[in-house]
Amino acid sequence: MRDVSHKVSTLRTAVAKAILRVSPSTIQQIKNNTLPKGNPLDVAKVAAIQAAKNTSQIIPYCHPMPVEFVGVEFQLVQVAGIGVFGAHAGSQQASGILAVGAG
Repeated sequence: MRDVSHKVSTLRTAVAKAILRVSPSTIQQIKNNTLPKGNPLDVAKVAAIQAAKNTSQIIPYCHPMPVEFVGVEFQLVQVAGIGVFGAHAGSQQASGILAVGAG
């Protein structure tokens, strides 16, 4: 890991986005909460928050740091069968929120 002790604390943020393509009927089932195993968006939100909070345990050489906020958004487009998922996280630290120490 890189020495970041000389860096000034600033607000650092990270943004992630994913696009899921499924049948329009699956989007409808998600919207109506009628999938047999429950609403996958609830699980996806928890997974996104856990991933943001545990990044340093998942990515080698990543500096562990407190995460001060995590936001997760979902947008479902039934006609096209597309789900757009976004997440953002931030921290007021001396290194980037997802810093891997590459430079």
